[in-house]
Amino acid sequence: VGDNQCLLQSIKNSANYNSFIDRASIWETRLADLDQHLHNLNLIQRKWVYLEPIFGAGTMSQDQARFQRVDHDFRYIMADVSRDSKVVSLCRISNLHQILSTLLDQLSRCQKSLNDFLEEKRSAFPRFYFLGDEDLLEILGQSTKPRVIQAHLKKLFVGIHSVTFDPSEQHITAIRSLEGETVPLKQHVELTAKVEVSSHYLSWPTPE
Repeated sequence: VGDNQCLLQSIKNSANYNSFIDRASIWETRLADLDQHLHNLNLIQRKWVYLEPIFGAGTMSQDQARFQRVDHDFRYIMADVSRDSKVVSLCRISNLHQILSTLLDQLSRCQKSLNDFLEEKRSAFPRFYFLGDEDLLEILGQSTKPRVIQAHLKKLFVGIHSVTFDPSEQHITAIRSLEGETVPLKQHVELTAKVEVSSHYLSWPTPE
């Protein structure tokens, strides 16, 4: 698109430009619109790729409806693009500029809601600041899965390399160091959806 805009600009210096000025003006407007559409689509796609696994997994239930509307409209546009891969076909989508602007605004709201959610969890349990956003989202969304707990606990606690679960895999019964030292817990730690609560008990474990 950028190359064609430059080419069109150079044509304006032609001695015969006035003979096709109307067509040139149409294409100038069309290319400017395409450039803006592609820029917005790129931003939307990057935000959607990051947020879709989070909202798709139901981690952010309070904004689920908002994201589902965005997801529906984004998939509709992408389906239209896949049917006709020519770039100029975007110009045929009715009211596309307004649709893309709305999608960007709604995705930004989802992003802000996500950031507020993560900050709330980190304030409740400051050790979560040791985790990046993706790791924190994984442990928050799958806090009752032993595999996920094992993977991230050693990032939260220097002295804990792994933990032992009871047969039901619903409670942590012991903690182990990197050297293999095992400390059984007098008070077993239950795996719950509120992982910040479970992790808090591990901060002050009660050995047997």
